[in-house]
Amino acid sequence: MKRSSARATGMLAVAILIAVFDVAPVAFAAADVYVCKVVGHPGAYHLQSGDNPINVNVQALGSDVNPVAGAPFDDAHPSFVIASDNRALCEAGLPPTHVDPPTFTAGCLVAGTVDAPEMDAYTWAVSGGEDATVYTAVAESGYTLALPKAWTYDLSPIPYQSTNPNGDCYLPPDVTDPPPTHVDPPTFTAGCLVAG
Repeated sequence: MKRSSARATGMLAVAILIAVFDVAPVAFAAADVYVCKVVGHPGAYHLQSGDNPINVNVQALGSDVNPVAGAPFDDAHPSFVIASDNRALCEAGLPPTHVDPPTFTAGCLVAGTVDAPEMDAYTWAVSGGEDATVYTAVAESGYTLALPKAWTYDLSPIPYQSTNPNGDCYLPPDVTDPPPTHVDPPTFTAGCLVAG
């Protein structure tokens, strides 16, 4: 009995609002959409851990957003609406994380080195041999990586060279000037009517 009287009271209140304020009735849609919740910062956005996508009422999208796939969600991150409850759609639409190439240092008479720091968004897989070592960035769970994401380095030792001052492992040539030698000029005597 209480439930039906509360419903009747609520309907009466809506009817009074419409009559007094000449307000058109608002359709209270119960439609929900799926939102891929993104967190992080530019260059390292990732999907929020746990349930993703999340089920959100259309009214939470904001007045400037259509509840269609690809529309942005009304929050401080690049969260977005997708068509169905499918995490793969979230991963496919995630803003990619920029991958910086590792820093390579040539090795003079020793193997070269590569500095490939671990990041929150990715780790490094290393393959190949010394003359073609491949560093490939591998996305952590919830991240998508921008291309390129693999670099190849020749870590073979470089011999010293003395021909290219701007090249790797340049060693100036060891040039010593020979001791000067004294050369006497030839003696010339002029001859009169005879060859000199």
